[in-house]
Amino acid sequence: MEYRKRGRGRMMAEHLEARQTTAKTTKSTTTFVQPTSVIPLTTTFTPPSSCVENLLTMMPPPGYMIWANEPVPVANMTIAACYPSEFMQDYTSVSSGDVGSSVVPAMSPFVCPKNYCTMFAEEKNYIACCPSGYQFHAPETQIDSDRPAYGGTCYSDFAVKTTYPVVAYDTEGDTSSQVFSASASGAQAYAHPIDGWAATSPTIIGCPTPTPSPSSSSSPSSSSSPQSSSSSSPSATAAAVTESKGMSTGAIAGAVVGGVVGLIALVALVWVALAYRKKHRPPPPPPKTYHMGDDFANGKGESTYYRYEAEGSFMGTEIGTSGHHEKDPQFRNSELNDGHGAFEMDAHAPAELDGGAAGKNRDSKGLSNLLDKTDKARITRMANWKSG
Repeated sequence: MEYRKRGRGRMMAEHLEARQTTAKTTKSTTTFVQPTSVIPLTTTFTPPSSCVENLLTMMPPPGYMIWANEPVPVANMTIAACYPSEFMQDYTSVSSGDVGSSVVPAMSPFVCPKNYCTMFAEEKNYIACCPSGYQFHAPETQIDSDRPAYGGTCYSDFAVKTTYPVVAYDTEGDTSSQVFSASASGAQAYAHPIDGWAATSPTIIGCPTPTPSPSSSSSPSSSSSPQSSSSSSPSATAAAVTESKGMSTGAIAGAVVGGVVGLIALVALVWVALAYRKKHRPPPPPPKTYHMGDDFANGKGESTYYRYEAEGSFMGTEIGTSGHHEKDPQFRNSELNDGHGAFEMDAHAPAELDGGAAGKNRDSKGLSNLLDKTDKARITRMANWKSG
């Protein structure tokens, strides 16, 4: 089923009425009376898993409006599984003209159900909650000053040319599975807000962890603009209402995993390259060995000298063991004086010859005495040497 701008989509919001009381009224002379039911909802309601799927309900003709998990799609039919039992206890659907309306109780004390967000807040801890991904549009005419959100509507935009599965009802309550597609911008899905008084003042208006949103959203078509900001992406309760243009969780996880794998591969490649380089690195050159050269003996004026070692094959010559290199055990102290040691010269002053003419008048007696004295001294020294 394709949305037509003047057919069954956004233009239907022009006739969306405020929530009715049980008294029968007309549009032109409606007198709103606040429902008197106040029911506590003190625990967080968790809907069954079937409620978080794409459950969009297309109302019967002539309205064809699309609601998220509509509890009363046709008269005498109630689908209450997706709502707290306290809320459905006094929920009443009222048919008025082409579109329907409802009477809902106030919750006090009030805790928003799971997958709902606080989208409206006033004094005295009064709040209104919408399904995650839906914005809130306050009523055009305030029904009760103590319940300023009562009569308002939660809404979310359809993405253009995107198909959404819906469950279509006819007036007899028969259903059929159809595909809805918005051919122009402005088509919206609606949801029922739940309002009441919380035990404490809310700290956050809107979903605390919003997901990437589609293009900006607008309020239901009316004479005034909505009081909420652009909508976030649809929640699990009506995930097919809007199209998220951001990355999905799976895509983000895939990107993270891919990045980690790429980093590991890069580190491994660097490690392999370093290991290969280390393995194939040439051995260092052997140290240079300097040998005795002629230039060292000749001297070339260099100021640096090296200590040269002999080649490994060099065999040094040791002192020979032949007899002629050793001391003769019969070493003779002196070959002079018949082996009796060195002969010392007499310390006495040498006798001078007579200075007579030509030596002719020599004193023969004096010379004889001198020779005898010398022999005696020699004999004495020899005796001393032998005795020592």
